[in-house]
Amino acid sequence: MVRIMIKLIAAFLMLIDHIGAVLLPDIIALRIIGRLSMPLFAYCIARGFYYSDNKGTLNRYAKYLTVFAVLSQIPYYFFMPDRFNIGFTWLLSLPVLYVVSCEIKRRNIKEPLNKLVGVSYAAIILIISITAVLLPIEYNLTGVLFPTMFK
Repeated sequence: MVRIMIKLIAAFLMLIDHIGAVLLPDIIALRIIGRLSMPLFAYCIARGFYYSDNKGTLNRYAKYLTVFAVLSQIPYYFFMPDRFNIGFTWLLSLPVLYVVSCEIKRRNIKEPLNKLVGVSYAAIILIISITAVLLPIEYNLTGVLFPTMFK
């Protein structure tokens, strides 16, 4: 029930942000209030990832997130044609969350780090980081890494 309330609050704040961005750009307070939605959605993405990972439905979660990002890009394009919506930011967050989750699991069972695995983790994070910096996504690298703060 709490997760649903957080999502509803985040959606309402996002609506305020979009009203401020598109309809009332002179009222900066709407944008400030609306920007509170991003950390709430980041929390929801992290919780959704960990829930899906534990239930074995991570692939389905990623598919739904991909469909949402692609479909919502269509109306988003009319207002912000030079940017990708935040759904793509969250999509880039998933592999980062996966690497962090794998590392947490490895440390919990006190498994020694295989150097090849460590290099693979570093390569994944580096590729995602470069992609986040180069693509015009919402919140850039900060947005991609933000969900990792929540466990």
